[in-house]
Amino acid sequence: MATLRVKRFVEGKSFWREYKVEGEVLTLLDALNRAKELEPDLSFRQFCRAGICGTCAVKVNGSIKLACLEKFKDGMEVEPAGKPLKDLIVEHDFLLKIRGNYLIPKEGEVKLLPRELQILKRSYDCIACGICNFVCPVLEEGNFGSPYFFTKLYKL
Repeated sequence: MATLRVKRFVEGKSFWREYKVEGEVLTLLDALNRAKELEPDLSFRQFCRAGICGTCAVKVNGSIKLACLEKFKDGMEVEPAGKPLKDLIVEHDFLLKIRGNYLIPKEGEVKLLPRELQILKRSYDCIACGICNFVCPVLEEGNFGSPYFFTKLYKL
């Protein structure tokens, strides 16, 4: 039996809850689902279970991780990755903040050399989940394009 600690947010109040997780649990997302069996009102997001959508992003022992990819270990502490709406569910309004006619791609084909493609590789690996925006302190300050926006811009 392993222990999972979750920082819950309910009606504007936060508190830590500890769950005893039994049985075979491979990922943190599996552990959260077991905790939900014990306490059905525990709220978190999950969708693809393959590290593609990013909806299961949480803060694990202080670092942002995808719960579906993170191996579960006894004693993990889990918090929301951003401003919580309820429990581990955070706002996903980052796309609305960067909406507009910022980027107007050129018509036609753009040819890139292999070395140029290598430089851009990391931006093409972006799964557009918005985790980078959850941890960006500058976004709270006002009108800033966001890391997600600049990743898309970099590709253009």
